[in-house]
Amino acid sequence: MYVTIRFTEEIQADRTSTAGPADADRLPRGLLFLRDDSFEFDRGKYGSSRYVAIEIGAPGKTAEGADPTAGRHLYRQVRRVCIGSPANSGSIFFITTCEMEERESERFLKQFDGASTFLKARSGFLGFRLLKNCDAAAPLRFINIAHWLSMATFEAAFSSATFKTRIAGGFDHRSEIMVSRKLARTVQDRAFVSRLRRTFELETN
Repeated sequence: MYVTIRFTEEIQADRTSTAGPADADRLPRGLLFLRDDSFEFDRGKYGSSRYVAIEIGAPGKTAEGADPTAGRHLYRQVRRVCIGSPANSGSIFFITTCEMEERESERFLKQFDGASTFLKARSGFLGFRLLKNCDAAAPLRFINIAHWLSMATFEAAFSSATFKTRIAGGFDHRSEIMVSRKLARTVQDRAFVSRLRRTFELETN
């Protein structure tokens, strides 16, 4: 699966975390995560996100829609686990952006798999989606969108000694975490929203 992503370091004061019909024309079609600075936690070696908004376009099976000149970058899904619903009241998203060279990708994925195995077993974990930049020359290599029941359950896992051991160094990278209280839909079209929702729900056979 492919998605286009646009990162915003500044945002107009009149934008909010919800979008009504009047907003649909000026906001991009897709999902919108807005940074919520009301949450504080020990980030360890992770920095605070420089982005105030991360907008994700409609998912597709082909590598289309990217336009770096318009700020839309193409990403491919490389890992995914989903055991809970994004509609869960009070749940929180943690969007981690990771900068590194392409040659570090395999070591990153190995470390990520070890860490995610631990996190999946923790209380409050609802899912994650790991996306990789399709441009090998772009510094922002990976984006992980993690979904947790609450800040408390995330902190318990993130601050544990076991987790810290599993993410210990081994390669050069710069990672930042954005906290977003809820997922904001920027369009009202039911079919489109339904399609987006399915990308964050557990697939059934």
